[in-house]
This record gives sequence, structure tokens and C-alpha cells, in this order.
Amino acid sequence: MRPSKLRQIVCRLSLPLSLLLTPALALADGNPFKPDPGESGFAIYGDAMQYLLPLSAAGISLVRHDSEGLRQTVGGCAITIASSHLLKWAFNGTAWGRRPDGGSHSFPSGHTAAAQCGAMALQSRYGDRYGIPALALATTVGMSRVGEQRHHVRDVAASTVLAWASARQMGRDNPSLSAVGPLASIAIVAAYGATDPDNRQRTALTDETATSADPVSFGLGLLPNGRGGVVPALQFVAAF
Repeated sequence: MRPSKLRQIVCRLSLPLSLLLTPALALADGNPFKPDPGESGFAIYGDAMQYLLPLSAAGISLVRHDSEGLRQTVGGCAITIASSHLLKWAFNGTAWGRRPDGGSHSFPSGHTAAAQCGAMALQSRYGDRYGIPALALATTVGMSRVGEQRHHVRDVAASTVLAWASARQMGRDNPSLSAVGPLASIAIVAAYGATDPDNRQRTALTDETATSADPVSFGLGLLPNGRGGVVPALQFVAAF
């Protein structure tokens, strides 16, 4: 089968598959809009950005009336997310399937795969103006997963490479999507993961911050990370 024919098939199937799989994958980790009691602000930020980045990439294509860009975004993200979850199932019975906090399905990082596929789509289609800020945000998602002891650096690195390879395939090997961006992202996450990993303490941001009079707290601010410091992050806490 010729590569162009394969791309056409992927583009036609990716949108309906994404519409079916996205709710299922979101619910697999519980309610994405209600933080777990032990989650820090940085963890909540990563939870939100895994959805906001690919949705933003698709939204930019829609606003620009760029149907080809939308197809590339949806197709690339469908390949990346599906591949990452297949690898999760395949590696779950191995040592790579064990998370740093003792959980399962560690390799690769689903949060990073979703965030990076949006960033790579923007870089591939619209260049550095959109791609560099999006890649920076996607990198912080990987940092949040490593910093909160939900993933190893290798998990984040694998998802970043998956997103890059999928975007290259859907973008017909667009030369603007070089390996420099993903390699830099991996290096930053690796450096962050190497900084005093044994002394990280998870700082809880619980539903107690939302009262009955104010059931939803949403905004930008300095929130605690897993190492006793603070980071600029998106805060979304809801008491249901």
C-alpha cells in the first residue's frame, strides 16, 4: 500500500475513532475534572494540559479553515494516543510497567503523548510561532508526570518520540518538524527528573479548597509542586 493511500485511510478513520476513544480513555483514569485527594497543583495542571493542547491544535486549524491541518492533527494524535496505550498494555507485565509510586501501566506516558501530539501538530503545520510555545507547555506536562512520581523519564521520552514520529508521518515528513524540539524536550525532563528525586514530597491540593458556597475554583496562580516549591499552573478544583 502506498504511503499516500495509508494517510488517506488514517485520516478517514481517525476522527470517528478519536470521538469513540477519547471519552473512554478519560474515564479510565476517573473523573478528569475532579482532582484526586492527593494531587498537587502541578499534577492537576498536567491533567488539564493533556486535553487542552490537542484540542487547541484542532481549534486553531478550525479557526484558520485549514482542513488539511485538522486532518493532520486528528490523525497524528489518534496514532500517538492509540500507540501509547497499546504499549502500556504490552509492557504492563514487565518492570517498565511499574510506576515510581508503585502503580501500573507506566510505560509510556499517556499524558505526555496527548500533550505532545498537539504540540507536534502545531509545529509541523504552522512552524515555530505556534510550535515552540506549544512544545514548551507539553514539556511541562512531562515534567509534572515525573515530578509527581507518576512516570519515569523513559516513559515521557517514549511518548515524545511517538508524537514526533506520528506528526512526521501525517505531515509528509515536513522539514520544519526536526528532531531538535523533541530531543530538547526530553533533555529538559531528564534534567528535571535528576534533581533530588528522592526528596520529593507530594503536596495535596484537595477538594477542601472548594466550599459549598464556591464549589468551583478555577484560575492561574502559583501552586505547590511535588518538591516543596511552587510553579505557575492552571488551577481547577471542583467539589461534586
